Amino acid sequence: SAASDVYKRQDIFGASETCSFDVTITDQEGPIISDIPADTMVECDNIPSIATLTAIDQCDGATNVALISESIAAGPIPGSSIITRTWGTVDAAGNISTANQTITVTDTTPPTITCPADISTNSTTSPLCGASISWTIPTAADNCDTNTQVTSSFAPNDFFSLGTTVVTYYAEDNAGNIDSCKFNVTVSDVELPVFTNCPNDMTIPSGINCDTIVTWVEPTITDNCDNNVSVVVFPTLGTAFMTGTTTVTYTATDASGNVSSCSFDVTIADTEAPFLVDCPIDISISSGDSCSAAVIWNMPTATDNCDASPTVSCNIPSGNTFSLGTTPIVCTATDASGNTSTCTFNVIIVCLLYTSPSPRDG
Repeated sequence: SAASDVYKRQDIFGASETCSFDVTITDQEGPIISDIPADTMVECDNIPSIATLTAIDQCDGATNVALISESIAAGPIPGSSIITRTWGTVDAAGNISTANQTITVTDTTPPTITCPADISTNSTTSPLCGASISWTIPTAADNCDTNTQVTSSFAPNDFFSLGTTVVTYYAEDNAGNIDSCKFNVTVSDVELPVFTNCPNDMTIPSGINCDTIVTWVEPTITDNCDNNVSVVVFPTLGTAFMTGTTTVTYTATDASGNVSSCSFDVTIADTEAPFLVDCPIDISISSGDSCSAAVIWNMPTATDNCDASPTVSCNIPSGNTFSLGTTPIVCTATDASGNTSTCTFNVIIVCLLYTSPSPRDG
């Protein structure tokens, strides 16, 4: 603003003179901005909102304050940034005032990641001992980053060997904060050992001592997880088998306790007949007037390679009464297996009648 002052001087005689000059007041002081936010350091998910500021000017009173600019620059550490906010105002005289706030944004919060539940499965039937396992790759969430990196040393559909394997996933954000999660993959062996070429049932004649040493081609055993399957056989190869049927059983047990077996029957057949001893020779007896006679003989005995007491019987028993003529006697020995042998002799009855002498005979 401008103002004029006039000065007048007068002497004693009444003579006077005047002089004047102008005073101009100018506004050169900018408005004063109040409520300026203090510089601060915050987490990336806690950035303060833009403040509304006020300003007072000594000449104009209140003036409007506006946000002039907001710039973002990289911070001093990875994942950090610096936000600079500048407010400004101008009074009627064109005086400008500005105010700045510096916000240092940091990320110290690790991401979060959640793994699948533990997985348990059985080994496959392939020659390899293990299984291919699939799962859904876990995702990570972060308070600052949308492209958090997720890594692991395993991937879905990888092949896992027998036992328990720990799968670990790591999530790392741009600031280097790391979180991890784990789950177990357990592969169990439930596949039985496999027998190949299990022998068929066999029937073999008995030996002379009623026992027979039997051999066979042993079966082969394979297992998808165990190269040293434990095998037990009873009776063993080369055992002397007695007459009758014996079941031979192979039992295979792998390292996981899975058990399988194969069996076959060995039948030792007694095909040798008993041997009759002391079979009687033909017996000839003269009868009396009745033309018949009771005949007694010693029964033959029998031996057998398998049966200690084979039975012996004759078609007509000793002591029977025989009529005139020749009667064949058949004695049969039978062992426990039904094998038989026979011997035969004849009983001959001769009738001798007494006749009185004739007068002609003198």
